[in-house]
This record gives sequence, structure tokens and C-alpha cells, in this order.
Amino acid sequence: MIENKTTTKEKPIYILGLNAVGLYLASKFQLGGERVIVLTDKRDEGNLSGTDFNIKEDSGIKKGDIRFTTSFWTKEEGKLVIIASNPQDINADIFRLGKEKLAHCPTVCVSLCEDITLVKRNLETNVIQVWFDGWVNRKSNHIFAYGKIPELIFYSLPEKETSRKLEKLFSPSGIKFNNDTPNESKKKLYCYMGCSLACAVCGKNINQIFKNKSDTALLEQYFKEISSVSEVEKSTVSAEKLLEMAKSTPANYTFPLIESLNQNRSGEYSFFCDYILRYSRRNDCNVEHLAQGLKKIYHTYLSIT
Repeated sequence: MIENKTTTKEKPIYILGLNAVGLYLASKFQLGGERVIVLTDKRDEGNLSGTDFNIKEDSGIKKGDIRFTTSFWTKEEGKLVIIASNPQDINADIFRLGKEKLAHCPTVCVSLCEDITLVKRNLETNVIQVWFDGWVNRKSNHIFAYGKIPELIFYSLPEKETSRKLEKLFSPSGIKFNNDTPNESKKKLYCYMGCSLACAVCGKNINQIFKNKSDTALLEQYFKEISSVSEVEKSTVSAEKLLEMAKSTPANYTFPLIESLNQNRSGEYSFFCDYILRYSRRNDCNVEHLAQGLKKIYHTYLSIT
């Protein structure tokens, strides 16, 4: 069993979020010898703290019997805080983070969060938002990482000193920061958004979509409309480029939106709705097919009538 074996005097790394990304990061830091505390509530604490997790990566690395230390809140000053909560949970989850414990603790957010300023305001600290560039799924106590080893991309470049500090803190996990420009993180988001919605509307994974001409045509249409939205954000990317990027998605990967919808939870749905509609209205973009897709998802999975 791989547990936290560091001394209690060492400052912990706090992980907020019990999804695949959060537990993958927790696993990688713990395997790297760091003291990790996963923040949870009473509902999930028993299942998490008493469960042995294992992680499987396509690189051939497999580690088992990982057991996490859990806590309901930040009891002591941490070395690093990582916010990986699902979009619908983030505003509630961040209240587990004691402001006084974060004063000198770097905070990184890998969650899809449209208004990071609200998170900063609530925590009264600087929060570095990054794109998690990887493909991970959680199935019970199994964490699967498909394709290449995940990397992190800054949404907005921090000062060099901050960047170096974060790279050093993440070093034990083996996860590196990509040197791509922040504009690349937006392109990744656009691709992810289109693929997520197409998979939810069609009820298929991305591999199955590319095997069906009509489904592929729908995905292309989504990307055309997302491309028009990208112009509003001054992060322009063509539909052809987004389609090319989508083809690199691992065949076995399941987008989180599908997983949450199957559990009757909105997951990333509200984030996608707000994002697309907000930016399309700014420049009067035509997002007819995206709007139809969002409406279909709502009536198929989320409507109580």
C-alpha cells in the first residue's frame, strides 16, 4: 500500500476535487513522495479514505494500492493547493479552503471556471488558472491516463518567478508545464468543448463519431460555430484545425460531460452554455447548431418533466 510516508511536519499539498483529474494529480504527487491531503465531505470521506486506488497509464506504468489522507478543510498551512472541482461544485468546494492557510501557499486551478476572479475574491489570494492537457478517466477506484503524459498550460503567463516556483512544486509529480502560449490553452478548450457536446448529443465516444459521416459532419458544424466564437475572444482558430486536434483524442476516453449526464448531474453543461452564449452574443455569432445541441442535451438528460 502506498500511503503518505513523509513526516507530519512537512507542509501538505491539498487537492480539491474527487474527479479523475483531481485524484490523478493526488496519485502522482503521492507517488512522488509528497504529503497529499484530499479535501472531501462526510458523504465521500469514508469511501475515499478507506479505498485503495490504482493508476494505469498508457506509457505502461501501473501503480496500485494508493490510499489517500482526507480532511474536511485545510487544517494547516499548505505547500500547494490544486483546485480540480467539477464546475457545478467549485463555488461550494472552495469554502473548504481556509483563507488564513493560503496566505503564502500557491493556488492552481485546473477546473473549468469561467469567472476565476470570483474564486480569487472569495479566497483573497492569487489563483493561477491552467489547462490540464491530458486524458484521464476515473472508474470506481481505478484511474486511467490515456495517451501522452498530461501537461499543464497557463491561461495567462505569470511572472517568471511564479512560473519557476510552480514548476519546482510540480516536479515530484512528473507533470510539467508546457511552454505553449496561453492562446494554445484556449484552442484546447474549444476542441474539448466541441467534442464533449458532440459526444453527448450523439451518445457516442469520439472514435465512434469519426466512424459515422453524419456525426462527423455535426462535429464539423460545431467547430465552425466555435471558431466564430473564438474570434470574439481574439483566440482565433479554424474549424479545420479543431477537427485535426479532435482526431488526437484517445479512442477509449470518455468525456466528463457524458459521465455526469449519465448520473443526472449537469457537470460541465452549464459552463458550456454560459461560455458559448455569452461570447456569441458579443459579436452576434451564429451558433444555431450548438444551441440545438445544448437544448437536446437538456431535454434528454436534465429535464425533470
